[in-house]
Amino acid sequence: MLDYDLVRRIIRNKPSRKRKVTNKLMKKTAKLTWLLIFSGLLVCAVAFAKKEKVGTIENGWYSDGRFGFSIAIPAEWKDAGLKNEPTSERVMFEWRKPRIPIKLKSNPGEALRPFVRIFADSTGLSAKEFFDSLNVGSTKDPFRDRILSKSIFFQRGMSNPPEIEPATAEKIGGIDATRWHVRREYSVQIQKDEITPPELIRDYRVGYVYIVGFDGWLLYMEMACENQFRDELEDEFKKVASSITFHSLPAGADSTKAAEGGAEK
Repeated sequence: MLDYDLVRRIIRNKPSRKRKVTNKLMKKTAKLTWLLIFSGLLVCAVAFAKKEKVGTIENGWYSDGRFGFSIAIPAEWKDAGLKNEPTSERVMFEWRKPRIPIKLKSNPGEALRPFVRIFADSTGLSAKEFFDSLNVGSTKDPFRDRILSKSIFFQRGMSNPPEIEPATAEKIGGIDATRWHVRREYSVQIQKDEITPPELIRDYRVGYVYIVGFDGWLLYMEMACENQFRDELEDEFKKVASSITFHSLPAGADSTKAAEGGAEK
């Protein structure tokens, strides 16, 4: 005998086609949701890795973990460019107080604030070859191009070439280094007031370039200021340069490359 109550219960509990479709959609939606969450976490992880700091500043010292060096930032200077993403431009700091030449008093925005900027990266060139490539532009190198885009002395597009004194050999952090004294003329039009016609002002930006060369990489440091303040800041520049210390050197480091090319002792 047919149990009608049992039949009714089976019919009532049997999933409808509509319910099956709904369940499938819910499962697909759940999978898609988890996939989006995972993708979002992956993107965040990549973004965090890209923003990993290349160095730290503590107690007046910049320390570079990648290239193993530190440099003092005296109280008269302030950090102006600690990079959040790995790049060959490691750090930059500027003189805290404005330094406006007398010629630019009416246009203080044209004055260069004294700065120290450090780059470091791998290269197959020696220190001398690298420096010459900045001045002559005889090679194509991403590291070199980065410096050219920032350098006061070697920027392209200026009518007057840099004036470079013979290189001198020095020691930085106990490692052989080469120093070049460089200056470059610039011109700017200034207008003292609305009545006075514009006047073309010519002057120099001066400073030093230090290079410490190793086997496969080098450190490039540029220091610059307005010509009027050269004597005042020369000791400051030398004090900053002499503060550099190297914690560790890459295997096979060859610092003698820094003195290649006839640097004068």
